[in-house]
Amino acid sequence: MKKLLAIFGAVGLTATGASNIVACHKEETTTGITEEAQKAINSYITFTFVSHLFTKNSDGSYSLAQKGQGTLSLIPDNIMDMNSAKINGVDIPMSILSATGIVYLGNFITSLGFNSESLDPMGNYDLSQITIGEKGTSTFVKTGDDTKFTANWNVNVDLTSGDKTINFTNSGSLEFEKN
Repeated sequence: MKKLLAIFGAVGLTATGASNIVACHKEETTTGITEEAQKAINSYITFTFVSHLFTKNSDGSYSLAQKGQGTLSLIPDNIMDMNSAKINGVDIPMSILSATGIVYLGNFITSLGFNSESLDPMGNYDLSQITIGEKGTSTFVKTGDDTKFTANWNVNVDLTSGDKTINFTNSGSLEFEKN
């Protein structure tokens, strides 16, 4: 009987220890990105979306477009060669931005209520299918170049895709620096 209890005790201890190791490992992977980094990535995604609602004028100013501008891409070609970026003061490795950003972008498109099946596995979403109707004053200002810029926006629009119309209201700012 003592041997049987010892075996059950050892199995129980081993199972408990294994579940703690698995739980600790799972905990580390779900919290591998700081809250600060998550906010920075979400700001970058919002900026990327908002920037596609405006067209750049010849004088450098921006005007609200009638339709979404082209394809929303999480990682534009002009930053593909970088290892990391500083977004709102937070260093974000490119691997983190590309790996988690696609999920965040999918969540962002889904939160708008549009067809998330149009989001391809590389994080591209065709915005030309969205019609933009201004509800209030909407502004977008971007200064700097592709390697270092600051952007500020205030948007109040109706976005229509197919038979679905939603109101999108958002204000924000972004500081971006290519590392």
